[in-house]
This record gives sequence, C-alpha cells and structure tokens, in this order.
Amino acid sequence: SGETVSIGAWCANNKHKGHSGKYTIADDVVGDYAFFSSYGTDLAGHHHPDVCTPGHYVVAAGNSFDTTVPDRYIVEQKEYSNQFKGQETPRSYPYLCMSGTSMSTPAAAGIVALWLQAAADKGKTLSNDDIKEIIRNTSDTDKFTEGAPQRFGSGKMNAYKGLLYVLDIDTSTPTLSQEQP
Repeated sequence: SGETVSIGAWCANNKHKGHSGKYTIADDVVGDYAFFSSYGTDLAGHHHPDVCTPGHYVVAAGNSFDTTVPDRYIVEQKEYSNQFKGQETPRSYPYLCMSGTSMSTPAAAGIVALWLQAAADKGKTLSNDDIKEIIRNTSDTDKFTEGAPQRFGSGKMNAYKGLLYVLDIDTSTPTLSQEQP
C-alpha cells in the first residue's frame, strides 16, 4: 500500500560474549547493512526499506520455554525460584544475542512511538506520511548508506534528530547538542 514504514537492518555489532565466556564474532562489517535484510521495489513501485535500525547481534530477552537455543546465542542466564505459586524448581531466563529484521523493527516502533507521544503532547497528530517525512529529514547517512542507498532507504534512523524535528526545535542553536545526549 505504501502506507507502512518498512524497516531494514544494519550491523551495529558483530560480536558478543556468551555466558560460557567465549566470544562469537561474525564476518559482518559494523555500520554496513545486514546481509539478511531485504530490499527492492514492490509491484506497486514502492521502494523498501524506508529506513534501517540495528538488527544484527542485538541482545534481548529470550523465551524461557525454548530449551533448544544453542549455548552460543545465550549471553546471560538467570535463575529465579518461588516466582509463581507452587514453583518447585528454579526457572531459567536467558538473554540472547539475536539477528533479524525482527530485532530492528521493535527499535523503529519504539522510536516512532516516542515521536507520536511528543507530537501528541504538542497537540499534533502524525500521519504515516508525516512519519516518513521525519525519517527522510532526520536519518543519518554515512559511507555505508551512501554506498548502498537501496539497502538503507533514507539511512539509519535517528530518534533524537527525529524528536527535535517533531518538537520544531531549531537545531542551529549553538547550545543544543547535535548528538543524542
């Protein structure tokens, strides 16, 4: 439909230290697009992705019921007892290092939620077109995004710059940080 904001993934990290103490290192270049992140033009002529967020080697809470996760993905694991009535044995909760656009999309959704709330606090409502305009005007570009614009869309999503844009804050003010604090 062209209404959705499509999210690609870039590699913000290429290594992690597992709970075993061993490092896992990928061949992916930090800053470049993630090899699995799709791109292209759909049948309606819309180019995807619109923007990218980190999606490679992201640490997040894992499913405590999945016992098939290989040790190399587990970053940390904590056990808790007596959380639930009748719990007899400790339950293990892992933090995993995962990759995929399924990791980059929640970051983008959180950023957009921040912008929507900031706009609402000012009495404004943002449409999908407004969100895409913010993305186009505030995403970061670098040698990677310029080298493969079809893989990055508008670039790397920047929450802080987008927030300043939504709040109509003049970014040329010398005392205002140009980088996210």
